[in-house]
Amino acid sequence: MSEPILNVGYTDVDGTGQAPAYVHHLDRMTASEQVQGSKQRTFQALELRPGDVVLDLGCGTGEDARALAALVGPHGRVVGVDKSAAMIATARQRAAGLDLPLEYLVGDAYALEFPDATFDRCRVDRVLHHLDDPQVAVDGLVRVARPGARIVLHEPDFEMMVFSSPDRALTRTLVNHWCDNMRNGWAGRHLVAYARRAGLVDLRVEPGGFMGTDYAEFQRMVGFERLIAPAVEAGAASADRANAWLAELQAADAAGCFFWAASTFLLSARKP
Repeated sequence: MSEPILNVGYTDVDGTGQAPAYVHHLDRMTASEQVQGSKQRTFQALELRPGDVVLDLGCGTGEDARALAALVGPHGRVVGVDKSAAMIATARQRAAGLDLPLEYLVGDAYALEFPDATFDRCRVDRVLHHLDDPQVAVDGLVRVARPGARIVLHEPDFEMMVFSSPDRALTRTLVNHWCDNMRNGWAGRHLVAYARRAGLVDLRVEPGGFMGTDYAEFQRMVGFERLIAPAVEAGAASADRANAWLAELQAADAAGCFFWAASTFLLSARKP
């Protein structure tokens, strides 16, 4: 079983009282080759140049900001911003002694404390789905970006999660309940709208995602109790039926027939 947390807690990690568990969860996600591949796609979409000044919003434990700092070189600069003081403390600890052009700041995605036209590149990776008003955050990114800056947004669409299960109705119920209890479970499908409303141009959208045929891998990356428990607690599904659904997936895994997938979308654009 994974730690007893839900995705909704990332909106206020410090307020959960379980910040170490969230750090552990991010580390476990980052260890996945699929997640690493998705991160590399966002790096490529930024079209980084030596000397670029980069904002990594929602930087978490700071791994991506450290990688970006190495890419922009000693004449560049990367700023990692996260709402969680615990995450920023972890990021600073892990970056200590690395001599990278990098700093980490506690900050609010709704009120970025930077002057207009500060950054050459801005990146948000799987953060907007934790926000009640992602448009405000995207507008803020555009404000602090310089003319011509590239902005990259990468988000999941949680209703587009699939499992190979004989129980279609319950699968839909569980997935939709999980999606609907996110702050913004449809973030991926709204990226074009966010970008257009913020005045961005030259939009490019690429589909992506995660998939697997290993029950244990999904358990490590997401955790079935995080998918099921809220639906059971809300009365959307009975515990007996949910347990039977799990048993069917475990049997499929034992037979080599388990499959899951989740969709994401990567948008890159330019500030005119």
